[in-house]
Amino acid sequence: MNLDNYEEFEVYREVNGWNCALALDKQRQQSVAINRFHVDPTVSPDEVQDYLLCLQRLSENPHQNLVNVLEAG
Repeated sequence: MNLDNYEEFEVYREVNGWNCALALDKQRQQSVAINRFHVDPTVSPDEVQDYLLCLQRLSENPHQNLVNVLEAG
């Protein structure tokens, strides 16, 4: 994921290590939300990989009632 592809406007929520920001996807020319989280040192690399795998599955097979995942990394 290349954050240079996004122009961030404002962080509108910060909770428990998660940041949600309003941004512009420069390639798609559309508004998006960027969600970032800071991994706690107690979280294992396998747990991080499982989380990224879930995001990948959501991006490959989106559900109409869930957020669309454009990129993860």
